[in-house]
Amino acid sequence: MRSLADLAAVVRFFSRLPVPRLGPSDDPAALPDFRRAAVTVPLAGS
Repeated sequence: MRSLADLAAVVRFFSRLPVPRLGPSDDPAALPDFRRAAVTVPLAGS
């Protein structure tokens, strides 16, 4: 579930798409932790 929250955070950061909160570990107001979410960056740009 953490990787899905990382993907949501990266999509929120790099786009204007409204991504809802996906669970308790997902904070829509927080910046993504790029050390952990770096693998999801290419997916956000697709």
